[in-house]
Amino acid sequence: MSTARTIPPVIHSGPAWSQEYQAILGAYEQAGGNPAVLRMPDVPILVVSAKRVLASNEVPGVHLEAEEHEDGVQAHIVVEPGVQLTKPVHLCFGMLLSEGTQRILAHFKIGAGARVEFLAHCSFPNALWLRHLMNAEIHVGHGAELVYVESHFHVPHGGIEVIPKAAITVEEGGRFLSTFNLVYGRVGRLEVVGPLIEVPVMLVLVWMARRTRERLFTPAAVPVLETESD
Repeated sequence: MSTARTIPPVIHSGPAWSQEYQAILGAYEQAGGNPAVLRMPDVPILVVSAKRVLASNEVPGVHLEAEEHEDGVQAHIVVEPGVQLTKPVHLCFGMLLSEGTQRILAHFKIGAGARVEFLAHCSFPNALWLRHLMNAEIHVGHGAELVYVESHFHVPHGGIEVIPKAAITVEEGGRFLSTFNLVYGRVGRLEVVGPLIEVPVMLVLVWMARRTRERLFTPAAVPVLETESD
């Protein structure tokens, strides 16, 4: 029997929620995010701690729907055709536990002519043995543009597996750009599977291993993928 639970766009309340929300905001800040942004009414957000949706907010033209599952969350994110967002959509995925699995199933649909940027911050400040799995389906419509910037905060000794997968469709005139940034710590194990892309593209994947202590804690932006359809 499915344990999925749909979460409407809302910020929850209560002592237990408040404690966890404040903790995940601290982890979000460690990953490079600004917690104040997550409280702005005109900013679309989705905040997930392990398998719990702590907060979400929609703005006109952007629709967020999330379902909680046994080991993570399934999210449907739709940007309507022609929408030109002036502020990024902020996503916060994290785990405060030291062990476990977080599985994110994400479906992105960017309408024709839309322009949107996503800032995703993933923080795992107590990781000893964690798995962060991301399975994404991304559809960029005709003449649309999607920029996805992801930043991670890990612990110095690793302790985490990061395994993202993506199936990406870019329609004529569309553009998709994605970057990955390890703000702090070691990745532990990074496995990039795919992406499966339905247009001819050039895939550039660069991963620079930091072997010295000085370089280990220096933020390094890693370009992952740029896709453009003529």
